[in-house]
Amino acid sequence: MSMKIVCILLLLFGIANEVKSRRFSALQMFGNVINDLPDDNVIICPPAIDLALVQLYLAGGGTTETDLKNSLGFKGPSKGNIFKGNLPSWVSEGNPLIRIASRFYARKGVNISSTYHSEYAKYLNTVIENVDENESWAETINPWVTSQTAKGLEDLIEPHQFEDPKKVFLTNTVNFFAQWKYQFKPIADENFYIPDESRSESVKMMKLEGNLKYSFLYKLDCHVVIIPFDKINLDMLLLFPKTYQGIQKIEEGLKHVDVRTTAVKHLHLSMPQFKFKYSRDMVQTLIDLGVNKTVFTHTNLQELTTSNENFIIDSIMHSAIINFDDKGVKSDFATGVDVIATESRPNPIQRRSALYRGRQKRAAPLKKQPNLSLVLNRPFLFAIMDTKRMYFFGRYSHPGDM
Repeated sequence: MSMKIVCILLLLFGIANEVKSRRFSALQMFGNVINDLPDDNVIICPPAIDLALVQLYLAGGGTTETDLKNSLGFKGPSKGNIFKGNLPSWVSEGNPLIRIASRFYARKGVNISSTYHSEYAKYLNTVIENVDENESWAETINPWVTSQTAKGLEDLIEPHQFEDPKKVFLTNTVNFFAQWKYQFKPIADENFYIPDESRSESVKMMKLEGNLKYSFLYKLDCHVVIIPFDKINLDMLLLFPKTYQGIQKIEEGLKHVDVRTTAVKHLHLSMPQFKFKYSRDMVQTLIDLGVNKTVFTHTNLQELTTSNENFIIDSIMHSAIINFDDKGVKSDFATGVDVIATESRPNPIQRRSALYRGRQKRAAPLKKQPNLSLVLNRPFLFAIMDTKRMYFFGRYSHPGDM
């Protein structure tokens, strides 16, 4: 493992330990996304969105800095205080399964301030790269994103996004891979039911039999299953509706999910193997969640550039790909922040894990438990999390996205 990866993990999760948003939680962010797209496969990485906002906060001045500081819940008079979080135990124990990389692109002639370059960029391990006037933004940025995500994400940006030479672009990638603690076995394909369309599609399935944490939430009429990953203190949480039309009830009641109610039970669990890609511009979502709209429409970047121009945040593009199979879970994320001088765009924009309420120790397997069979053959929610925070949250609605 290289020192570069260790530093990136240290700084990202140092930030994550300090972020206790006053305006919205990871659950609220996910709820906003899934309610907007009720039938899509979805996956988001709240820490990656936090990281993008942190980088904008460090670059910001005036009301932009103040609004982002309030939204992120930072305390203290100095921006340097955000780097004082503790390294999580699962990283310090030598299991760096999440890898972060960050790069900032600017056209030559855009002057980056010495403070941002020498202090904040090094804290976040952000490489600053100039792009020549005759170079294509997409041809420069996309290959780097592709290389950082093992060819998982190939087209974070489209060529038409960068027609103006005054734009700057900030991108982050997040890579995650973990194997199951208890081995799944591939089984025969089964039908996956899509209630809203009154149809089904065949999907590859896998099966796990063993003692897992389980509960049934009567208020949401759903099963809760926790599957541990190997050699790391992270778990996969599954929220599976009892009825074929029950996914909406779970989504509307996410705030009522509390995994403290789980107990070890012997399960026969069958579920899909799947792979899908998801992309979304997060600007309107963040506005809906309470981030001041002027952060995006009248952006003050005085700590980033010595230019006197006014800027707007053109987009915060969040792209992800997840591969979920009998070996484990692999996810690649990329978040791009597109900044543009205001005069080059005539119309501005119009538009701690809550699931745990306290630390738990892993329950010891029971000698004998009544068996329960669960077949995840209809839409369900999933999350990757520990007792303190949620790293990824998603919904599997149907097969066939890739």
